Amino acid sequence: MVTENLLSELFRKRIEKLAIEKHLTDAEKERIIRVFKEAMTNRFMDAHQICQQLGSEDTV
Repeated sequence: MVTENLLSELFRKRIEKLAIEKHLTDAEKERIIRVFKEAMTNRFMDAHQICQQLGSEDTV
């Protein structure tokens, strides 16, 4: 059964792999993961809002 924890783990592993392939910084990678976690807790957050939030955040 797919749980929220399993989904988060799979997403994180995929982001780790893509971050290396796409030469993302650790800050960019962590920002993507943080926004994903926020989207998981906010059922009203859609893809547009996720992209908007990723684009509007300063580098960490």
